[in-house]
Amino acid sequence: MTTASRRGLRTAVHRADRIAGVIETEVFPAEIGNAAFHLSLSDYVRCAVDTIVAAAEGREVVLASRAPELGGWLAELGCPTSAVRDAYWVSLRQVMSCWTEDPSGLSVEQMTRATTIALDFTETGVRKAVDAHDAVSELLRQSTEDDKSELVRQILDGTSAVTAEQAEETLSYPLRGNHMCVLVDSPERAVAARVLRLARTATGARGTLMVALDDAGWALWLAGGRQGWDELRTGLALAAVPTAIGGPREGIAGFRRAHHDAVQAQRLRPLLESGVDSLVYEDIALETVLLSDPAAARAFALDQLGPLAADNARAARMRETLSVWLVTGSQTDTAKRLNLHLNSVRLRLKYATEALGEQRLGRRTELLAALRITQALGANGLLDR
Repeated sequence: MTTASRRGLRTAVHRADRIAGVIETEVFPAEIGNAAFHLSLSDYVRCAVDTIVAAAEGREVVLASRAPELGGWLAELGCPTSAVRDAYWVSLRQVMSCWTEDPSGLSVEQMTRATTIALDFTETGVRKAVDAHDAVSELLRQSTEDDKSELVRQILDGTSAVTAEQAEETLSYPLRGNHMCVLVDSPERAVAARVLRLARTATGARGTLMVALDDAGWALWLAGGRQGWDELRTGLALAAVPTAIGGPREGIAGFRRAHHDAVQAQRLRPLLESGVDSLVYEDIALETVLLSDPAAARAFALDQLGPLAADNARAARMRETLSVWLVTGSQTDTAKRLNLHLNSVRLRLKYATEALGEQRLGRRTELLAALRITQALGANGLLDR
């Protein structure tokens, strides 16, 4: 290769600073004026172009040897993967432009060889840089999520030493407002992310937080939603994954309480006869108290209901009628609610009175609690001692 040819190839090396400036303008406009960024980027560009030129001159080189370093650097700066690709292709365009503007004795064959090497370098560099960028990004994401999880644990147990403002900055979540908490019974991050999207859409939440507090599932918080848990439950029906919902509660104390409520609801799932995916604490708040000691609750319900605790259709009808009558206090209203003839209600209550006795029938609070326990566990669940 002639001296003139070498001089033509090295035109791009001498213009590395200008090439870096074009990359900044087109790919990293937020970094324009950042001297440290420009210096580092120019160094990467100069090294890249020098490698391409060396290969075109026939010397043995490793293509894109610093690509992983560049990809990792851009990941640490928070640049997206697309920026890594764009930086390489803009650089290639600028190098080709330099050679076109100043061929300086390059033959067609030499230009073709240089172009082929530049394309190979760019494709190899993009692949290596993106792989490194993704690997570093994942490490950074995991580190960030670990930091968030640890801070959330401290907030929940009351040991956090940071201010509300500092916590909000770390979590990127507003703590001083209304909170709803959703526990997702799945270890898969993608599943939790899907639930979060559905929950945000259903509630109109202005802030969201997703953390893994253990290996079994994820905890989600939603802040400032316009809708309540009824809309949230409806929205989560599409997720087809077990969830438990707590809240809405106010402030940092409400952040903790919403989580506590969701945990209480989640703990009841193995006991409940209902197979619903989304358990709402407000629906089963009484059950969380009544079933705090499941064995004692079963014994209580069996004692209070006697024959009406049987696991058969007739006993189930008696329990349903008795439950509505105890709430309304009216046989007529009971008939309307259950869509029954008044005489049917009277006959069922007559049977219930005979089965329980007048004295026990007068213990309305105890009977309602026993009926609620039976409804939650199912009559068959009462025998699961």
